[in-house]
Amino acid sequence: MKRYWLTVAMGAIGPMLAVTAALGAPDNISFPMVRSSAAIAAGCLPAASGRVTVHSLGPIEFMHVEVVGLPANKDFDFFVDPAPQ
Repeated sequence: MKRYWLTVAMGAIGPMLAVTAALGAPDNISFPMVRSSAAIAAGCLPAASGRVTVHSLGPIEFMHVEVVGLPANKDFDFFVDPAPQ
């Protein structure tokens, strides 16, 4: 399986993470990437999985996304949704 790396400078989720950091949370947060319930029901990309790590760099955040189980030479869109369905 090939690994795909995507690095995204955070803008939209930055304010939420800044509030978390202000409350004394750690400088890094990590969580699993999940497929939507619609993708699961459709059997879309059944082997896909991923991990997201966000590093707080003061006024900005740096997001590192690592995914596996995707077909080679294809384009994918990545969405940040605080409440996945």
